[in-house]
Amino acid sequence: MISSSPRQSIMKKNILMLISATVFDVARILRTDSAAPKYQAIDLGATCQIYKGDLPDQPLCNGFLSNPSMLTSQLCITQKFKSITILTNYNLEDSIYINSTSTQESIQQFGLFVRSNLMIIGTDSCKVPSTFAFICAYLFPECIEYPDPNNSSRILALQQPACFDDCSETADVCGVGGLLPCSSSITYNNLTYPRFPTNATLYDLTPYGGSANYLVNCLDTSQIGSNSTVQKCDQPLIYYNSSDRQRDEDLGYQFTYGNSTCVVACPAPIYEYKIWKNLYTLSDILSILSMFLILFLIVTYGLINPKIKRFDKINLALMTSIFFHAFSGALQAFNGSEKTLCPEPNRFASHTDGVCVASAFILHVASLYVVQWWAVMSFEVLWAIREVGKGRKDPWWFYVVGTSIIAWVPPIASIVNNNYRGGAPNTFCWLSTHTYQVGAFWVPMGIFLGLGGLFMLGLMREIYIIISANLGATQRTRLDILKLEIKPILSLVMYFSILLYLFIYDQWIQAHKDEYKAEIPDWVNCLTNPQVVDKTTCVIGGPPIASLGYFIYCIRVFGIYAFLIYGISKKTVSIWKHNYIVLVISKKLEQMSLASTTQVTNSGVTGSTGFVSGASVVSESTQSQNPFPSAPTGRRNSNDSFSISHSDSDSDDIEMGTTFVEVHHLPQEEQESSDNQPDQQQSSD
Repeated sequence: MISSSPRQSIMKKNILMLISATVFDVARILRTDSAAPKYQAIDLGATCQIYKGDLPDQPLCNGFLSNPSMLTSQLCITQKFKSITILTNYNLEDSIYINSTSTQESIQQFGLFVRSNLMIIGTDSCKVPSTFAFICAYLFPECIEYPDPNNSSRILALQQPACFDDCSETADVCGVGGLLPCSSSITYNNLTYPRFPTNATLYDLTPYGGSANYLVNCLDTSQIGSNSTVQKCDQPLIYYNSSDRQRDEDLGYQFTYGNSTCVVACPAPIYEYKIWKNLYTLSDILSILSMFLILFLIVTYGLINPKIKRFDKINLALMTSIFFHAFSGALQAFNGSEKTLCPEPNRFASHTDGVCVASAFILHVASLYVVQWWAVMSFEVLWAIREVGKGRKDPWWFYVVGTSIIAWVPPIASIVNNNYRGGAPNTFCWLSTHTYQVGAFWVPMGIFLGLGGLFMLGLMREIYIIISANLGATQRTRLDILKLEIKPILSLVMYFSILLYLFIYDQWIQAHKDEYKAEIPDWVNCLTNPQVVDKTTCVIGGPPIASLGYFIYCIRVFGIYAFLIYGISKKTVSIWKHNYIVLVISKKLEQMSLASTTQVTNSGVTGSTGFVSGASVVSESTQSQNPFPSAPTGRRNSNDSFSISHSDSDSDDIEMGTTFVEVHHLPQEEQESSDNQPDQQQSSD
């Protein structure tokens, strides 16, 4: 017996496989309904084309189209199953079906839209190769070319649609049953046929010299692209596989939809990233600048001020509140604003992030202190002008205790209930729920803002009365007090304008919140729009950037305003000018300057060796007869004895007395002469 060659063995094996496949196809057809077959229409303008490939940075069907080089078997069977014809050797080389009304480009655009929607709303079980293989089979069905034997110039393009089971599975897994028309039918040229056949589809090729029942099996997409890598989320969304959705949302992950595994990137797409960077920079610069400027005022009016009066204490309390208000922003800036608000690229700061919580807590406490001490100052200025000469008990400790209770209780309740976090529309960490924002902040803020506003109206009334009335003795006194209170009044007006804007802005945002939420579908449309290549330009839309920028400015500018009012003043200069440390440093500098001058003078009068003796005699004689003259008292320089007196009637109410600093001893007669002259160097505001 002669053994068969390896080639013959392979051929036998292929024939057996082909017969098995044919028997399977016949059995499947015989199990179908005996009703008249539903023929699929033939689009004479359709073509089989080579897939052009995915667009740059827009993955779609590369790797998810069926193997184009397989040898397929097709079964042709008559309606009554009397004859069976097996057609083989149809090469599907890079062949996709394009109908007469579409192009690859237009189908690609639609496919990218579908894919982007699945990326946003799909779960992990949806984002698998079989899903995208089905989508690509739906968009670009496999194509079979059939040459018309009656017309050599005509080649028919027949599509091989995806199977109904694959469509149903995709719809169930991705939860898009209402969007994916698995059971729908198509009507074309008076023929109605299923979009996704259960087993196979039939073509009537008799007009083109072919079989009346040309059968094409549906395409099983379950194994296509099984080794391909599927991108879980499209930019700017970020993939996050959550094991506990509720816990992760509490930690600051914001998921796009239902059970989706895509989260929104931080900072939120309300503005483009470069705009967020500019807002962070604005907040950082203003916070740090305000903190150092207000610290200078605290040192000036609190530490080195020789006499602190009642109004100074109230002003210092307000300045200290402003310092911690600015410090909260500086703390965030030193840690990095973006890092504080976005600890991870896919997560917003929550109650578990220490710097965020600390800055929010400090800001909350300081803000309540600021508005309360501002209201206290408004009342005190009004009392000083209206009740001239009336004495009363100093309510300082009442103010301290009352403001502290109101400033500390709401923030403590907020931090205990984990209510501080970095929200999507903010450039700082703050209260996360509307209930706490209203109850723990805006209610006390509104109350004291209203009280301070009433005091301001009373103050304006008193100013009008003083200006319009005839100046009697009492009115003249009130006018003098009014002049002294110009700076406090100016600061009250500036602070009031800032606080009022913050209050109005927040209420305006709350009133328009639904409008901003209504723009989310437009953002999704932008993300799914294949015409938009750079998805980072897609934004939800929020408050006008100018209004948010001014909101940030108002929050961080308190310290700068305080410095402009109190820091650039004669009183500040006077306090530093008479400070002991400054005077000691000035004395040291003067002594160093005098020593340097003396050394230069001595070196100038020293000649060569032959004239040293004569020069010494002349120098000694000159010094004995003409002592170093002293300038008149009113114009003495820094090397002379001088006196500084501060008027007790200064507008800033600083009683420094007269301070003498002895720098250089003068001859007896010069000192007696200078003592008889009045001091002419005074400081006033």
